[in-house]
Amino acid sequence: PDLMSVIAVGDIDPVEIEKKIKAHFSGIKNPTKSREREIYEVPNHDETFISIQSDKEFPYSQVQLMYKDPKPVEDVTNREGYKKMIVNQLFAGMLNSRLDELRNSPNPPFNYGGGYYGSIGARTKNAFNLYAGVAETDQLKGLEALLTEAQRIKLHGFTSGELERVKKNMLAGIEKAYNEKDKSQSRSFADEMVRNYLEKEPAPGITWEYEKQKEMMPEITLQDVNKLINSYISDKNRVVILMGPEKEGLKKVSEKSVVDLLADMDTASPEPYKEEAVASSLIEKTPTPGRIINSKYNETGDFKTLTLENGMKVTYKVTDFKNDEIAMTGYSYGGTATYTDEEYLKTFLGSSIISSSGVGNFSNVDLRKVLAGKVANVRPYINSLSEGFNGGSTPKDMETMFQLINLYFTSPRKDQETYDSYLMRMKSQYANLSSDPNTYFQVEHGKFKSQNHVRSFDFPTEEEWSNTDYDLIMNKYKEAFANPGDFNLFFVGNIEEDKFLEYVQTYLASLSDSDRKDKIVDLGIRPPKGTHEKIYKKGVDQKSSVRISFSGEINYDKKEKYYLSALGEILTIKLIEIMREEKGGVYGVGARGGMSKYPYENYSFSISFPCGPENVQELKDAALAELKKIIDNGPEEKDLKKIKESQRKDLKEQLKQNGYWLNTLEAVSFMKSELPTSQELEDRIEKLTVKDIQNVGKKYLTGDYIVGILMPE
Repeated sequence: PDLMSVIAVGDIDPVEIEKKIKAHFSGIKNPTKSREREIYEVPNHDETFISIQSDKEFPYSQVQLMYKDPKPVEDVTNREGYKKMIVNQLFAGMLNSRLDELRNSPNPPFNYGGGYYGSIGARTKNAFNLYAGVAETDQLKGLEALLTEAQRIKLHGFTSGELERVKKNMLAGIEKAYNEKDKSQSRSFADEMVRNYLEKEPAPGITWEYEKQKEMMPEITLQDVNKLINSYISDKNRVVILMGPEKEGLKKVSEKSVVDLLADMDTASPEPYKEEAVASSLIEKTPTPGRIINSKYNETGDFKTLTLENGMKVTYKVTDFKNDEIAMTGYSYGGTATYTDEEYLKTFLGSSIISSSGVGNFSNVDLRKVLAGKVANVRPYINSLSEGFNGGSTPKDMETMFQLINLYFTSPRKDQETYDSYLMRMKSQYANLSSDPNTYFQVEHGKFKSQNHVRSFDFPTEEEWSNTDYDLIMNKYKEAFANPGDFNLFFVGNIEEDKFLEYVQTYLASLSDSDRKDKIVDLGIRPPKGTHEKIYKKGVDQKSSVRISFSGEINYDKKEKYYLSALGEILTIKLIEIMREEKGGVYGVGARGGMSKYPYENYSFSISFPCGPENVQELKDAALAELKKIIDNGPEEKDLKKIKESQRKDLKEQLKQNGYWLNTLEAVSFMKSELPTSQELEDRIEKLTVKDIQNVGKKYLTGDYIVGILMPE
């Protein structure tokens, strides 16, 4: 107990919670012969430690370069210590920006890369860490890239432009946290207190941190940051770790080749980083505003829906749930289901390139530079049934968010270098995914359930990657976003209405309309009829996974959708009791049910759990038996009470979250249904009965089902 801390945060009475903590914990006594708590020091070393590891089931190749700090960890107890911590973060931020530029270069040396200063697992030792994910044959290439950047920094330092951008981003982040100080989640406070207790992370409060960072940023010079370089980057206290798959035909990197590379790079002289100038604004000429032709208020949800002259619908809800947040999303019916199979096969592997290519005149790298200090983002997407946007901003940067939406409609960017870089990274990331047993199971079982439909996900071959057509990707994107009037956009948050309406007219209503209208297309993808059990063998560890799924075509019913979901919650409670607590056969188990309206009306219900191979049959039978018991006899009243209490609590919290309202407004629009009142949602919970759950189980879960089982080879 003398090594324990109890932390409680929330909507609580401090006096009462203190009494409860004392009542529950003060009686616990320390053992009479308690072990001394030992502190394990990590020793310094002159030589470079090298570790090269491989494994048959490891799906990725990774490189790690670690420079251990020879000095002991210093507790941050005053302003100067806090300032040093900020300088460390600025250093890491500038390095990460450089590595991200490398990742987006025409011939990227790695798929992803990053760096940070922090603990290496032992609280007595910090280190400056660099890491990268690489192609399976490019571990030395990735290591060389990290060493080159480390050497470039060591010889030339950073630039003033890099420092100013990272300062802006850090200040924007701390300002957002400060503005939300009275709306922060209890969990974030509790987590900070845990870190303060275990790791001595300072916790002076967000007001102190915000004020001090505003004071400190102008004080911190480029020299302050560059002074860290020699203490961080050295040939002493250095560790190199290579990890990757083990398979036939793949030659393992030798320790000698790493030693030789280190020797070469320690004397290398890379060129200084070149700072490229970028424009200061996203849009050169502000569009001529269009008109809002209708505004309709919905009293049930306290939101407004605007109709613009180009036909676009814009729905917005003003809330005070967060002080510094505006969340947005939007859709138009269509998606890849409108493509021919040939078009789909030539585009689906590269569809996310659009959000990685920048927009307008800005590459992805330049876009991040021009957005430095702004909290605004927009990401276009195309999925199977729709296309649209996700994003958000602070109230201060709301105009930037609208400008990005406008540009993604009018000026999507084609960037061949970025595309070539993206394709190389994706090829290497997918190369060994099939060696991961769980990924293999998910993909192969999905193919079976779709009856090997041409659009079911697979592990892409080299030929499929080569077949990807960038021109066609761009053309399909332009087609999908050609008609702004076919879109419904949604905004929820701390919205200043006058400015919001101005930006809607300037950046959305000004978009030109077209006659293109898409609708939802049903491609006819269905699971096989009958009951099936499929066993997939992958991996050598004694681990299995079981998935039981029921599905079928129905007439969509929102009441029954709720009942089926509730059945999943109750079954989860029972399966935890039986399979984890009584049988000790699983760590986690879950059941979930629901219904969908598109692309066709259907229901689905699934049970999934991991377990040992020797327990698969017993636990599968136990899960189905527990489901049958609920169908035959109905759930127990005590379990119904449990889920009702949980649902009441969840509803109370959700009604005060921007994300809940954003998703709900979009879903109601997409499904062409009516928004329920909060009272109707509460009544739905109160009126839920044992019979409702039993009947929906009888109706949908007494027929055929599909079982997928992962077993070790």
